[in-house]
Amino acid sequence: MDTVIYLYNGQVQIVTGSAGTKPNLKGYFMIDAPEGSIINGMVMDTQLFVDFLKTTWTERHLSNKDVILVLNTSKFIGRNIELPKLNDKKSIEYIRREYSDLGRDNESIFGYIGINENKNTRKVYSECIDPNFIKDYVSIFTEAGIKLKAIYSSESSLIGFTKRTSALNHRTFDLIIADANTLTTILFIDGVYTYYNTVRCFQEMGSREYADDIAKAVSSMVQFLRANQSDKTLDTIIIAGINADDINMYRNSIELAGFQIPVQAFTFPNNTWREASVQRYLPAISGLYPHDKSQNFLLQISGKNVKKESEGSKNLVKNLTIIGIVFLLMLLITVGSVVIKNIKQKELDALLEVNESPARMMDLALYDEYSSKNSYLRKQYDATADIEANIATYPLGDDNVLSVFNRCAKEGKASFEYSSFDAVNGEISIVAKAADVENINSFIKLLLNEEMFTSVNYTGYSYSDETELWNINVTCVLAESAGRPAKKSEEEGKR
Repeated sequence: MDTVIYLYNGQVQIVTGSAGTKPNLKGYFMIDAPEGSIINGMVMDTQLFVDFLKTTWTERHLSNKDVILVLNTSKFIGRNIELPKLNDKKSIEYIRREYSDLGRDNESIFGYIGINENKNTRKVYSECIDPNFIKDYVSIFTEAGIKLKAIYSSESSLIGFTKRTSALNHRTFDLIIADANTLTTILFIDGVYTYYNTVRCFQEMGSREYADDIAKAVSSMVQFLRANQSDKTLDTIIIAGINADDINMYRNSIELAGFQIPVQAFTFPNNTWREASVQRYLPAISGLYPHDKSQNFLLQISGKNVKKESEGSKNLVKNLTIIGIVFLLMLLITVGSVVIKNIKQKELDALLEVNESPARMMDLALYDEYSSKNSYLRKQYDATADIEANIATYPLGDDNVLSVFNRCAKEGKASFEYSSFDAVNGEISIVAKAADVENINSFIKLLLNEEMFTSVNYTGYSYSDETELWNINVTCVLAESAGRPAKKSEEEGKR
């Protein structure tokens, strides 16, 4: 029986069960850690957290062995890497070189999970972290009397979990894992992991506003595909952690955002654990699924320590020999250094005399004064530029917007009358008219496809005996900067 503990913000998820290709979940619960003991997945008060672990393990009668730790922290630095087919040791060295541009030193440890491979190369998702960060957690759990057998990052753990669940039945899809505070999206293209993102969510789960946030997450993923010039489109959107009865509400929000993509609730391959209460433990449950050894940072840090001890024993004799040679060299260097020091000291005294003179100190004071004034003016300029940029994001209910209504009305064989425009909320209201209800429907569908509108809201039809036309009140929410002319490039501005 394995126990998985997942740390994120001030919350702790704990699940128990047997690990394997088809894990058997025995129990699960969530508990708040003492205030201030964990922030963003990092332990801030060691003793307070150790006492919390001891109490939790005792009260819940949890096993002190076979414990898996899953960490959600920004300390992990991840990236997709394509490399030749190599053994594990050479793969780690290759990945280490790929991180050199980030300034990661030789003390960093690396883990990775394979995501795709062909005849000569393979793609992996790799992660890098400071070994002292992992050592701190090992010390904390050891002090609490708990023996860890694995430490995984939540990101690679969830990627592996998705490969063994949703990716078995879908190719190009977006898995959205919903909880009370965050939305985690995992994108697969042609069955291959491609992108991972987490955003904060401040709406109440199950509400219409929460569904709109999920629609925004889908929009971001579609924009990612476009930005990377991908010709692929999402086949399915899978949402985990929600009440399955609410799936139509989430589907409607996504359709109103302009995306005609099939939406379904997440299910496990064995069709168990369908309840939303269980699915909100996916980060912890992912720890029960099979992991590559290369993902286990506990093994990485253990191997690093053993390697250092072995190398230290082999080099002991060599180091003692070098010490004698170095001692003689250092004696000669010391004598030479004393002579050079006396010469340089005289040069330094002369420079100090110049730098500390009254004239030089007056120049320094003037420099500080002008530097302070320049900093103040720069902040004023930046603040003004920010205001102008923010104003430019507000939409306008002008002729540009009305021309879109005119075009859609003409194509939909309908007419409209301008009603009102709310500049604060970016809402423009019209009354659509047509002799045939289907023409109004065509008009509305054309509006829904316009990128200028983030949403199109209407509530039923009414027939006017006076005009013998069907009427409908429509309120459209304009997109950011709608109605404003596109900014000209710098070269066009010069012309």
